Amino acid sequence: MKNTESANQLELMDDFLEMEKLACLPNDENTNGHSSADSDAETLAAMQLKKSISTVLQSLPKDAAMEKILAEVQCAIEDAGGAPFECHGPNKKQRSTLQAVKQILKQPSQNYKKQSNCKIRFEWDLESAHKSNGMAETQLKCMVASYTSFVELSSLNVKIENLEDELHDEKENH
Repeated sequence: MKNTESANQLELMDDFLEMEKLACLPNDENTNGHSSADSDAETLAAMQLKKSISTVLQSLPKDAAMEKILAEVQCAIEDAGGAPFECHGPNKKQRSTLQAVKQILKQPSQNYKKQSNCKIRFEWDLESAHKSNGMAETQLKCMVASYTSFVELSSLNVKIENLEDELHDEKENH
C-alpha cells in the first residue's frame, strides 16, 4: 500500500512538473530565439529535477507532513537550478487559483485568531468572576458575623432590661 501511495505521489508530481513545463513553454519556439541546444539543456535540467524530486518523495515516510515534503521539493529545485524558475507565459488562471487557495488557507488562521481572542476574553471574565465571587464571599462572612453580633447584643440588652427590672422590683420590695 505504501508503494502504491508513493507511486501515486510520484505520478502526481511528474504530472505537475510536466504541466508546469508546458505552461511555461512559448507557443512558437522559433520566434523567441531559443535554439534546440537551449531546449535540450532545459529538458536535461527538468529530467534531473524530476529524478531529484522522485528520490526525495521515495525517501520520505508515509506520514510525512506536507510542509516537510514541500521544503524537500523546494531544496531539490534549488539544487537543480539555483534560483526558482519563473513562468512568463499567460498564467492568469494559476494566479487566481493561487489567490483562492491563499484565501482558503487564511480563513482557518483568522478563525484561530478569533477563537484565541475569545478564549483570552473568557479566561479574563472567569478570573474576574472568581475575584468577584471571593469578594462576595468575604462580604457574606462579614454580614453573618455582624448579624451574629447584633443578635447577641439584642439578647444581652433584653437580659440587662430583665435584670434591671428585677433589681428595681427588689428595691421596691425591701
